[in-house]
Parts: sequence; C-alpha cells; structure tokens
Amino acid sequence: MYEIANYTSENSGGTAVLLEALVEQPVRRLVVASSMSIYGEGAYQTPGGLLVEAKARDREQLERDESEPRGPDGREIEPVPTTESTRPSLASIYALTKYDQERACLIFGGAYSVSTVALRLFNAYGTRQALSNEVEKASAELVSRGLTH
Repeated sequence: MYEIANYTSENSGGTAVLLEALVEQPVRRLVVASSMSIYGEGAYQTPGGLLVEAKARDREQLERDESEPRGPDGREIEPVPTTESTRPSLASIYALTKYDQERACLIFGGAYSVSTVALRLFNAYGTRQALSNEVEKASAELVSRGLTH
C-alpha cells in the first residue's frame, strides 16, 4: 500500500470533480475505465469444483515463498475464469478507489439519465507502457508474439 492519498485524490476526488462538471456540461454517455483489481485474487474453485474465495495471503505465507492463494480452509485451490458476477474483493487502496470511481459514475448516470458503463480492464498494454515489472514484461512478450492484444 503506497501513495494512498494520491490514489484517493486522483481516482475518487478526480472523478467527483468530473461528475460535478458534467452536471453543468451534460453528456449522453459516460465510460469509466475501472480495473480488474476490484476482483482481488479473482475466482477460484476447489479440486472438487466448488467455487470459493481465495484467503488473503499473510506475511508468513509470503516469507515462505508461497505465493499461490489458498482456500478459506488453507487448502490448494485453482483459478477459474473471473466473470462480471464475481463479487468484488477490495484488497488494496487502489482497488477500493477504482470501485468507488465506477460506483460513483454508475450512480451519477442513473440520477442524470446518462448511459454509463464501467469497464474492468485486465492488463491493458500500449505503446507508452512502462516495462518496469515482470507482469508488464510478460504482457509485452505475449503482444509481440501475437498471442494477445
């Protein structure tokens, strides 16, 4: 958790400023770029196929180099596709502010009859992407090999 005030100011506060401006300058449609981070670990199931929420990884687990999430009972679980109906699991300040941002826009849209949609983007990649971490490097490699876009 870093830059807590910055994330909150930019995502929540900035969205509030935008929505106030849209009261004065109405639009017909509003698209908000939310984030897959609101799903936390995403969707998982037990080896028997039961959908479960991943248990938050604690410091001790990470210190043992055990990075894979576990089920509520501590047993192994396997990832499954995360759908729009997956319940949000806000595990960071960033995720919280992105969820706040999308909800504020959707509520605004309903109140002011503005067609509104929130897109929960996963691994967006573009020409100005910083390749400073392994996830971004892996995404860039897949794009360069034509395996995703």
